[in-house]
Amino acid sequence: MPTSASAGSGCILRLSNGDSLVTAVRAFRTMGSGNSGLTISWDTPGTVGNGKTCAILVAGANTALSVTVTTTDVTITSATNGSSAATSTVLDILNALYANQTFRDNWRARPVGDGTGVIAAAASSALANGVNGETFTVLSEVKGVQGPNFQSPVIDVTSFDSARVREFISGLVDPGQLTFNCNYVPNAWNAGQQRLFPLIQSGARRTYELQLADLYKITISMQGILTGAGITAELENALNVALTAKITGMPTWY
Repeated sequence: MPTSASAGSGCILRLSNGDSLVTAVRAFRTMGSGNSGLTISWDTPGTVGNGKTCAILVAGANTALSVTVTTTDVTITSATNGSSAATSTVLDILNALYANQTFRDNWRARPVGDGTGVIAAAASSALANGVNGETFTVLSEVKGVQGPNFQSPVIDVTSFDSARVREFISGLVDPGQLTFNCNYVPNAWNAGQQRLFPLIQSGARRTYELQLADLYKITISMQGILTGAGITAELENALNVALTAKITGMPTWY
């Protein structure tokens, strides 16, 4: 079976610009439900995606699966059998969508369930519920990222009633730290690096977003307080900056 692993080299780390701590929401539309459900969203969070449209067509006998994608609309034509019934599963459609370069550049899609169900027709309708939030700068020349790294201590609650067997409960979850290092670019204000250093003194909380290099571009969003930033200059090595942010609150995946 082919691997579903993703390369770390395609990941992107972003830093919020401090204009707010409001999380932006992508405009989306869900068609169908359960294993036959599909959610399509605009890649850029905010109201910019509201009003873009998508549809699923089921028409004709022995129709081949196809997708038509622009920067304003996605139209999916399901495959059909000789009785004009849809035969394309959500997973079939996802594969077709992500094979399209325009879709990969501008849109996102994910299954509601496991994706094994056959899709049903859905009339053209607009994406909605996009919400504007904080803006981000992509951090330049990131070489590696670690975190979040969750830990949860155990609390001993053994008592006289424990029948000579120790009992434990879970303690509070610590989401750990986000650590990352970059090729240091002096005076790289627009590339995000210089924006980091004042955060050590101010203690200001910022949002960090790590976009993974998987098919669906899953993103981990976490708020953190920068606690360390160190520059290393060595003979015959590139200038390097290593940074550490303490994560506060539970990260979210979207």
